[in-house]
Amino acid sequence: MSNPSFDNIDKWLFEYTEGNLSSQQETQLKQFLLQNPNLEKDLDAWQNATVKSVPVVFPNIDSHIRKPIAWWIPAAAVSFVFGTISLAWVNENTNVSQLVALDSAHMVSAIQVENSAEKGEAYFESKNNNKTPNFMLVGNGSTSVVFGHNWNNKIPVYSGLVGNVNAFEVNDFHSNYPLEIESVNQSLNIKKDKIEGAEFKLKNDNSLSSSASNSASDIEELTKNTKSEPRAENKYGSSYNNSFLSKLKSIALKIVRMTDNPLALSNSKDIYYHTPGMQAMDVNFGSAGSLSTPRLQSVSRAQWSGRANQQISSQISFDTYVKSIRGGIGFQVNHVYYGGGAYQIGQFALTYSPKFLVSKNIVIEPAIRFKMGNTRLQNQKMIPGQLVELDRQNQRTYMGEGVNAQTQDLWYKDVGFALMTNTKWFSAGIQIDNLGRHQNNIYNSTTEKDRQGYHLNATLGADYVSRSKLFSFSPYLMCQKVENLSEIWGGSIFRYKKLTTGGGYSSLGDYAGSIGFKTNRLMLTYAIDFTQSLVLNERLLSQQLTLRLLTNRNRIDYRMLNL
Repeated sequence: MSNPSFDNIDKWLFEYTEGNLSSQQETQLKQFLLQNPNLEKDLDAWQNATVKSVPVVFPNIDSHIRKPIAWWIPAAAVSFVFGTISLAWVNENTNVSQLVALDSAHMVSAIQVENSAEKGEAYFESKNNNKTPNFMLVGNGSTSVVFGHNWNNKIPVYSGLVGNVNAFEVNDFHSNYPLEIESVNQSLNIKKDKIEGAEFKLKNDNSLSSSASNSASDIEELTKNTKSEPRAENKYGSSYNNSFLSKLKSIALKIVRMTDNPLALSNSKDIYYHTPGMQAMDVNFGSAGSLSTPRLQSVSRAQWSGRANQQISSQISFDTYVKSIRGGIGFQVNHVYYGGGAYQIGQFALTYSPKFLVSKNIVIEPAIRFKMGNTRLQNQKMIPGQLVELDRQNQRTYMGEGVNAQTQDLWYKDVGFALMTNTKWFSAGIQIDNLGRHQNNIYNSTTEKDRQGYHLNATLGADYVSRSKLFSFSPYLMCQKVENLSEIWGGSIFRYKKLTTGGGYSSLGDYAGSIGFKTNRLMLTYAIDFTQSLVLNERLLSQQLTLRLLTNRNRIDYRMLNL
């Protein structure tokens, strides 16, 4: 079992409360709990949920044992059944046997009428025969009992086998046994209703098979007609389900469910980019709050040190996931010191990124960022006609026209949008910044109306972490375009235990490498890159240091975002 961490602390606490840990493992767990006192509540909860087995002793258990049944009880039951059967056999030829024969005929006839279409053993006389036939039971050995039937008089015809019965007129049974005859008529009336409209004719020269086939076809046709009857619609339920209000409520509920359970899956979305001066929240605003834990990060960069266009920049950012607003929120503060203080830029940005769960393996993370800043120019440190390269591959000319003061300030504000899609296997996103194209004329030109260009980004990457958490691999592909700068960066970073190393290469021939260490709470990465300066027309060395700190994570939000 791996060392205790926030990812497997529940497993460790379970094994501890069950007494399955060794003494060395218990020591590791206690040290981890001392370092994270907020987990003591979880330990108390696990201990309170543990139930120790207590042996239960049932008193007077001998009195609950099932006692054997005396041998004479089943013997008496068998004797009683055997005696009853014998008495019934002896009195077979009495009047009681006649009733038994009639009941047997009832039972046999019910079966035969149900299957008359297949067996052809039940026949019906013509509807034109208005004479009520007599019922005749003929018996000498094993004979058939035949009852006449006429539809108008509702008298059934039965055919069945009974025992040794004397011949007699069944007309007498109308008077002697009216209840039996009435029950038979009722049962046949039910069958007659089911096949009403079908006529069965019995001819002496017709075979049983032809009669059975005709009956079967009639019954099949009636069955189809019965099944084809339309069912009544529920007008109330139909109108309600199709109403505009119900559809609107259904859409609102789906949106709420999508924002309640955003998942991050196995892609941990913690990619380090080698693009100069850019990190996760710069590449795509949608990464704000994606780690489900408060993230504090600083990036310090020294670009083209010792040259006229040297630039020192620093950035401090903070982002986290807030369940109450169903999304992530982030803050960024940037400062740029260019050309020994000739230009200084200060900027503040606020980002909001809601999280939408589309399916079990897909999360949509749109984002909007608002920024405002100030660019300050020290005129005494500039020479008219001097080239300025505040952004790589984008140069401006300092005109020096209409200089009325040593210091000039330019305030600006702008907005940007982004869309990030995270799946179980990869993440992809696009964004556009400087939608308002804020004013950028800080070069003392009275004729030129300079505005900042659009900044377009697109990224594709992943951050695969092994099940043992020993290593991770984070490949990425990022392209950007801002005015004259158009490039594609591809690279990756590999981590084994706490050591990280990686590199990247751009379509312009620039390249970068990094080395550092990373734990669950801290990451420190040192990177160098060789990038092309348009002003100096050469590729120069730049250095960058990134420090990241993860504070105590909200375990509920972490489980929601990283299942």
